[in-house]
Amino acid sequence: MSRVLGVDPGASGALAIVETWPAPRVLDIMDMPMVSFGKLKIVDGRAVVLWASMRGIDRIMFENVHSRPGQGVTSVCSFCGAIGGVLASLRVLGLPMRGVTPNDWKRVAGLIGQEKPASIGAARLKFGASIEPFLAGKSPHADRAEAALIAIHS
Repeated sequence: MSRVLGVDPGASGALAIVETWPAPRVLDIMDMPMVSFGKLKIVDGRAVVLWASMRGIDRIMFENVHSRPGQGVTSVCSFCGAIGGVLASLRVLGLPMRGVTPNDWKRVAGLIGQEKPASIGAARLKFGASIEPFLAGKSPHADRAEAALIAIHS
């Protein structure tokens, strides 16, 4: 049995714990916890570490992303701050960590050229009923589906 933490970074991202053997199944998902300090919002590293440290994770896979052309300075600063915050927090666990580019994991998942909501369908196909409780609600969260798909990228 191998448990992998998949990280879709960013302020609206998610973290997913997936058991990869004998068949991939989603064990738990957490939306990226954020905390405010006045106008500044940062990743709640304490919440990330407490949540992740109690789940028997063997390794961490994260989306290795960069700013996009045309993205504003404030947006880039916020985005990079969230990525740095969650990765620095997870590093405390002392587990192997590996980044994967969006193109690489999306190619494996069959999502190249697809809009973000397509990841929900891909995750349902890959994880079956195990992901459904995490997608339930008024509007399913593509970030949760993407975190789970990132976890199984090898």
